[in-house]
Amino acid sequence: MRRNVSEANSRNIQTGTYRRIVYRVNWLRARARAKRWNEEKEIVVKEMEWVIETFRYMGKVWETRAKSMGNEKLGHRAYAARETDRWHRWAETAKTEFAKVLE
Repeated sequence: MRRNVSEANSRNIQTGTYRRIVYRVNWLRARARAKRWNEEKEIVVKEMEWVIETFRYMGKVWETRAKSMGNEKLGHRAYAARETDRWHRWAETAKTEFAKVLE
């Protein structure tokens, strides 16, 4: 009888040890997953900022082109003005839409 009690206690200890190991592994995996998601969020937020800045930069590039056109190239100047407006609108739209997501 003593032997059966000892074997049962040994099995309970092993089961408890295995359970703790499994819980610990699951906790570590969940923690790693949460860290990856936080890192990914930081990257996406930075990418959103870069998109807005790129659109603004391209707007300035086209604005410079529009100003550098002489009066003899009115069609080119109109096209550059339209592109300037388009890039600035994209920048404002991106800023507005990204702000909705980040709230």
